[in-house]
Amino acid sequence: MERGRIKSDLIYSLILNAAALIVSVLLYCPFFEENDDAFIAMISEGAFGSRDHHLIYANVVYGKILTALSSLFSGVRWHSVLQYLLIFAAMTLMTLFICRYSGSRLFALLFTAASFYELYVSLQYSKTAAFAASVGFVLLFRQVHEKEKDTAGIISGSVLLTAAALLRDSSFYLAGIFAFVICMTDLAGTVFSSGKRDDKKAGPGAFSDRFLSYVRVFAPVLTIILVLVSVNRWSYEKDEGWKTFTEYNDNRMRLLDYRYDLLDITKHKDSLSKAGISENDALLYLTWQFGDDGILSSEKMEGILETGTMRPVDLSMFKGFAANVYNDFFRLNPLCLFLLFVIVVLISGDFVKRRGLVPAIFVLCLELFVFCGILFYFHYSGRWTHRVAYGAALSLCVMLTGLYVSGCFGEKTVKIKDPDGPDNTKLLIPVLVFLAFADISLLLGNRFDHNAYKREEPDYKAFYGYVADNADTLFVADTFTFQNAYVYDIFTAYPEGFLKNYVTTGSWFVNSPITKEITGRFGYKNPFDALCGDDENVILADNLYPEEKLEFINEHYGEDHYLSEQGEINGIRLYGIHKKPE
Repeated sequence: MERGRIKSDLIYSLILNAAALIVSVLLYCPFFEENDDAFIAMISEGAFGSRDHHLIYANVVYGKILTALSSLFSGVRWHSVLQYLLIFAAMTLMTLFICRYSGSRLFALLFTAASFYELYVSLQYSKTAAFAASVGFVLLFRQVHEKEKDTAGIISGSVLLTAAALLRDSSFYLAGIFAFVICMTDLAGTVFSSGKRDDKKAGPGAFSDRFLSYVRVFAPVLTIILVLVSVNRWSYEKDEGWKTFTEYNDNRMRLLDYRYDLLDITKHKDSLSKAGISENDALLYLTWQFGDDGILSSEKMEGILETGTMRPVDLSMFKGFAANVYNDFFRLNPLCLFLLFVIVVLISGDFVKRRGLVPAIFVLCLELFVFCGILFYFHYSGRWTHRVAYGAALSLCVMLTGLYVSGCFGEKTVKIKDPDGPDNTKLLIPVLVFLAFADISLLLGNRFDHNAYKREEPDYKAFYGYVADNADTLFVADTFTFQNAYVYDIFTAYPEGFLKNYVTTGSWFVNSPITKEITGRFGYKNPFDALCGDDENVILADNLYPEEKLEFINEHYGEDHYLSEQGEINGIRLYGIHKKPE
């Protein structure tokens, strides 16, 4: 009977998530939330020259998988395809988990309606990895408390955790923080709770048994992940070009991602002047035009960082934090509505009755405290982004949902639809109505944004075709001019070598061996070195900051350069930078 019920729930979960996937792709307009995913895909596809498995923020083993698939089946954007497969697998397993332990397929539908937009439509690999890792942790937590371990459950959870660590290890760690709270609270509960648990008295013996159960379930997968992380680090260390770039990029992240306030010329004019950074330089660096590693070197960035002091934690800091929370969460977003519902249920519903008031509130408050702490850290560090906020929200949502429906502490599970108890299904109907309304609003907003994109943005694809047709010319592109170039291009891969003559003035992989190979092919060290070379075969593509780049070159390379407008290609303005005649 139990086996038949699980099979029926599995079929329901597969159909439910297949429908969510189809709706996401056909009714909505899926998009890359950030350019990061597009660049990861393009590097592995070899768009900038040859295929490379060094993806910087994703594991090299994942890079090897992408490059192998691109070699076998070019024309498919495998980075997107693999993400969709991972999301579908994690969503199916999570909804199956909800069906099995809550007894309510409607509750599984609520979870899908709440989370599919942030996963399937607004595609971002950090969020994908955080979600997959969270589901993996929940599946394995349940196995810790099962008297008879389910091999399929352990394998499923382990595969999700491994895939998440390969895709983005920092997202795996993010989900791991929430999981660690549950683990520590669970272990502490075996010591401090009264009564019996698993037919053994609470205390040191119960603690030992529970701890060994955690080791048996988690040790194999964590060992595999540790090996994969070590392989990734070794791959960069053994290659001198990538090792040098990693050191440069680490300082670039520390300064421009976490301490960009140190480039505020109004507050740090003296220290920046001593470092040779003008107001125009600061503007370019803050708008991701930092591609001249001869001027903004790794050593110079270290020097700027050393002059900085801790950001003050004052009223303005908390006001900014409140503004970020409001802007990202207090909108009609279905995930937030569902998360709020789960929290309310945890506080007032069966969870409190099952666990007792103090333990239940304690666990919930710990998780919420961790959530707020993570968000505040990223606000304080200047790294608050939608992907971080919702990666943490997805992790919290999965953990609390798993905690609610299965106990995750070995307690009796909560049955929303319980043959021997009250039927709480009717409580879910109003939530479903609100979620449907929110999803329809997101659909309309998504369509509006897509139509606005087509009306207002240049024809980037046609421009890239022009670049590919002029392979003897090096195109140096302004970063912000092309920040929306890849938003809706999530499934079609670029041919290998398609943009082998194209670099941007700043990106998270600028001055890596990938871009060094491109500029080196034309005889230059970096994008700015190419721009000031008085070369007819070097073109600046820039709709926003051409004058500022000219000023930068004149400040650092001598005041004898001028802009020469070359015309416009598909909405993108082209310039040459040349030396004035003597």
